Amino acid sequence: ECSSTYVTAYGQYWPAISNVADVVSAMPYPDHFSAWSYGIQTPWLEPYKTMLSWGKTAASRQKEIPTPGIARTWIQAYNAIREPYNTYGPTEIKSQIKGLEEAGLTGGYITWNAGSNLTKYKNLSSAFE
Repeated sequence: ECSSTYVTAYGQYWPAISNVADVVSAMPYPDHFSAWSYGIQTPWLEPYKTMLSWGKTAASRQKEIPTPGIARTWIQAYNAIREPYNTYGPTEIKSQIKGLEEAGLTGGYITWNAGSNLTKYKNLSSAFE
C-alpha cells in the first residue's frame, strides 16, 4: 500500500510516481486490506471508512509534491473475495466514492470488476447518478 510508506519490494513510492505521472491510479480495494487495517476490523465490510482512511494518506502524499499527478483511484465493483463474502452493490460503491471525495481525492475513480459483468454494472448504475 504505497500511499503511506516506501514499498521497496514493489518499488512504489507515491511522491516519486505522482511527481512524474499525469495520473496515479492506486488500487486500494477494501477486500485487499488485512483485518484491522486503519483500525478497521474488516475493511471490506466498511468501504466508506476504508477509503476515507486510505484516501487521507494518499491526499497527504499528494501535498508533498509541487505538481502532483491526478489521483484517479480504482474502486471495488466486485463482491468481496474474503470472508465474510459480502456483496458490493450501489451502497458500497457510493460509500467508496464518498470516502475518497471526503478525503480530498477528487480526481475521479475507475471501477474494477474482473469479470466485466454487464448485469453487475447495470445493478450498480444507481451508484453513479
